[in-house]
Amino acid sequence: MSELGAKISYIYSHFRPRDLTAPRVLARKPRSNLEGHSARRLNRLALGMKTCGTYLEIGVAQGLTLEQVRVKEKVGVDPTPQFDALKLPKNISFFQTDSDTYFTQHIKGKNFDLIFLDGLHVWTQTYKDLLNALDHSNLNSIILLDDVIPDNELSAFPDWDAALKLKDHAGHKDGRGQGDVYKVLIAVSRFHPELEYRVVGKRDGIDNPQALIWKKSEAGLPASKRASAAQLEEIASMNYSDAFPDQEPLGIFALIPEAEGITRALYGVS
Repeated sequence: MSELGAKISYIYSHFRPRDLTAPRVLARKPRSNLEGHSARRLNRLALGMKTCGTYLEIGVAQGLTLEQVRVKEKVGVDPTPQFDALKLPKNISFFQTDSDTYFTQHIKGKNFDLIFLDGLHVWTQTYKDLLNALDHSNLNSIILLDDVIPDNELSAFPDWDAALKLKDHAGHKDGRGQGDVYKVLIAVSRFHPELEYRVVGKRDGIDNPQALIWKKSEAGLPASKRASAAQLEEIASMNYSDAFPDQEPLGIFALIPEAEGITRALYGVS
């Protein structure tokens, strides 16, 4: 092979375009320059907690958050991963299943210090995920709940396919949708005096406000339990305008700056 041919072969073998049909492979080490808002918040929480050695993520999708969280032992759960689930970093375990199956068949009594809930954008399922997560958390654990404040009424549709069609018809091309997860915070505020939460982020169409949830430390508070069927039905009957009259969120969704919310959560579990 000529010298020129050798150079061409070297360049091709080292710099050829990635096969876009192949699933992405999770990075072995987190890179701070790739942090999204979820990973940034989770890492700030992990850094400030007295103990944070285990992390659970429900709803992994492409794995962008899972790979960037700096916790020693990480577990991801998703029935339809958008990455190569057979090529994982050593500190990541992955379960290709739905969250109900994971909590009933795979968790085996394990507890987690830090939990991120970003599964189905349907409040009834997310509420179940929250309660299951609480059952497998420690006294000083913190849960980050995604998609708690929809951008608008169309983004609050729990049926994502229907929401996309409605948004497209209305001229919204942002591809964003939070579903009716906001109802989970209504349930927490009404029926869970043992929990405390803060909503952080900006409602600007770019950021995605999230809730930090943790257990209160006061003695004598009841353990987490599911709301009754009647209570759930009451929340189910609510619509977007009930929670966001004139497009503005009720007081229970009060947004505070990210740093302030993280500080409050860390103080609450200290």
